Amino acid sequence: MESSGTESENLAPTEFLCTSSIESSTGLTVAVERCPLCDGTRRKYYCQSCVKQGYFIHSKATVCQRYLELQYKLGFIKIERDKTLEKCQKKVEPILQTDIRLQEINECHRKIDLLKIALQTAKEKIVKDRQQLENMRRINANKSVKSKTHKEKKILIQKFIKQKYQDISDKNENIKFQVDKLADIRLFHIGVLQKYIFSVEEVTLPSALEANMAVSTVSAIRDASHMTYISGKWAYTNSLEDGNYRIIVPTLPSSGDYSPYNLWVATSRENGGNPDNSLQNPGHTISGGLSLTSQLLAVLSYILDVNLPWKQNYSVFCGGEMTEKHFKNDVARLNQNILYLCFSQGVQEYHQLDTKNTLQNILYLLQCPTFGRSIPVLINEELLHSFEEVTVTEECKSLANHDNDQDGEWEQVNEDLADMEIPSRAFYSMTSDVPSMMYTGRQSESAIGIVSSAAASVFSIFKSNKR
Repeated sequence: MESSGTESENLAPTEFLCTSSIESSTGLTVAVERCPLCDGTRRKYYCQSCVKQGYFIHSKATVCQRYLELQYKLGFIKIERDKTLEKCQKKVEPILQTDIRLQEINECHRKIDLLKIALQTAKEKIVKDRQQLENMRRINANKSVKSKTHKEKKILIQKFIKQKYQDISDKNENIKFQVDKLADIRLFHIGVLQKYIFSVEEVTLPSALEANMAVSTVSAIRDASHMTYISGKWAYTNSLEDGNYRIIVPTLPSSGDYSPYNLWVATSRENGGNPDNSLQNPGHTISGGLSLTSQLLAVLSYILDVNLPWKQNYSVFCGGEMTEKHFKNDVARLNQNILYLCFSQGVQEYHQLDTKNTLQNILYLLQCPTFGRSIPVLINEELLHSFEEVTVTEECKSLANHDNDQDGEWEQVNEDLADMEIPSRAFYSMTSDVPSMMYTGRQSESAIGIVSSAAASVFSIFKSNKR
């Protein structure tokens, strides 16, 4: 039953190395041996064959069973154990299989429960999705119905917009036609106004006359005749030497220097209220020119339908003597109104416009290609800064400059130099349009009154046409 190797291991040893406790000697020996199994001193002795066959027992065993018997008994027990184990395995195997099947069944039941829960959840979700689908279908159906209505409205709106575009285009063309027509009417009325009432032109001294009047004793005396001593200072009263601009009869200097008016007012006050009322008086000339320019500006702003930044009251220049501060402020407002009117008509020569040259800006305005048309107002920033400089009133600045330039040895010389043969420097006799200007001061005032009444009549005609 056991293999040969196992049997050889279970068998008793065949050789025992017995050692005597008494050394071999010639003396007395005692027959005492140690047992090879228990190493005890016994007098018993087992031979090799007995030991080999298993006929020996344990020296301390309580049951006297030999080794061979014990060996047989152990083999029998092992055989019985194997048989019992095999029987148990045969009996337990169905139970194990049953348990395995039960576990598998339980696992299947658990999976089935989970699947039922998942299926229920899926069914509920399907129900919700169907409800949402029905709602979306209902909403889409409503929207489809509305979309048809919106499409119809869209078509109507597109037609309306197209019609409005066409109407706007027609109105723009009509407006453009009316604006051009209005511009032509404005140009016609302004041309009539400029030709028959307010004629504005530039007048310069002839070149030959300027050459003859070089620096000489006669010219020096003539210049001295235009010097006057006012308030302890020498001042030059003739500003009509270089280029000038004439409106009807009066002229204004191209330099924009209107200080002779202030000098005339100062002289009148020093003389006890008896000013010089001659035609060549610069005070009357400048005040008349500014008054006519103010009237022309008021009529132009009315015809062009432009609201000026300052109220244009042209009676301030012909209502009497003005203080230097009021005079400068009124002139500055007049120049600002003229420049604003130039900007409103699209004058492009910004570099040629001058904040002080009154009539020159009027000429640029009348010669503008877009004059009479309604265009956006574009103002140059550089000229805006110059406006601030113009509006600042300076107390007697021109008199202070003359005090530094003139020598203290000058004396006032009478202008009546009839005995001397010198070319006349009267400004009005040098122009071809005005043959003779030797009128009295009262005649000059009457001429200005006639021009004012004519301007008022033309103004009323324009106003009635506009209404």
